[in-house]
Amino acid sequence: MVEHDLGDFDQAGQHYKQAIALDDAKFPDGSERQIAPLVNLAMLQLNRGQPKDALAFIDRAASIRQRELPEQHPSAGFIAHMRARTLLDLGKVQPAIEQFELARQIRKNLADGRHPHLADTLIWLAKARQRENERPSDEIVALAEEASQISLDNRGPDDWRTLDIQLSVACCSGPERPSEARLWKHPRWIV
Repeated sequence: MVEHDLGDFDQAGQHYKQAIALDDAKFPDGSERQIAPLVNLAMLQLNRGQPKDALAFIDRAASIRQRELPEQHPSAGFIAHMRARTLLDLGKVQPAIEQFELARQIRKNLADGRHPHLADTLIWLAKARQRENERPSDEIVALAEEASQISLDNRGPDDWRTLDIQLSVACCSGPERPSEARLWKHPRWIV
């Protein structure tokens, strides 16, 4: 995962594939331990601009999750979120929104609805709804603001994920709504 975060996608991909291969030898139909590496491989494929390949990894992870774990397991939210992001990259906005809504429902059950992963799903749901509507709406802004508050509460104001979410809030708000001016002064955004 460190290689993934540092942008060394080739090395990260090799490690994920090694982890899966070790389990494949013992569990040919897959095991729940393969879910995270499969979803991480999907993220790599999305980062490489290959959403069709990403979807294949997501489908395999979903099949294992369905067989091995309960419907409301946290990994189900992770898989639904990544499937939605992949579908959005493929231009399938409505199916993506349905998957984001599923991820939202599952993730709301974590940490009394305040889990930081819920923030990630909410901001992506807002982006998908904005793509669907082509302009800001009160619902989109409410989703983005809820995501921002959850991320602030869990990650703090200077975490890059919080800042990215807050930038998205400003973008989702549109010109007729005030943006978050502190963002534009933060060192991360100053070029």
